[in-house]
Amino acid sequence: MGDNVVRHRLAPDFMSDSSRWSSKTGTLLNLRHEVGVVEHDDGQTFAVAALTESRVPAAVQPGAEALMAQVARQLRDALRMW
Repeated sequence: MGDNVVRHRLAPDFMSDSSRWSSKTGTLLNLRHEVGVVEHDDGQTFAVAALTESRVPAAVQPGAEALMAQVARQLRDALRMW
């Protein structure tokens, strides 16, 4: 997953100098999914899965993908504080 070149969904919200993001995406009409692992320099590692279904069967939906990333990041941030 670390060599995956399609990294436009969750990667922008998880990539940083102190973490590594590896993932795999999948799209079929109105379904867009991404699963991945974020590894932090402090040793914390989280598996992340975002599975979504849109009412619009369009392959390109940047708003939906941005929302996927924001929600996944908020959930990871909440877990990281524990």
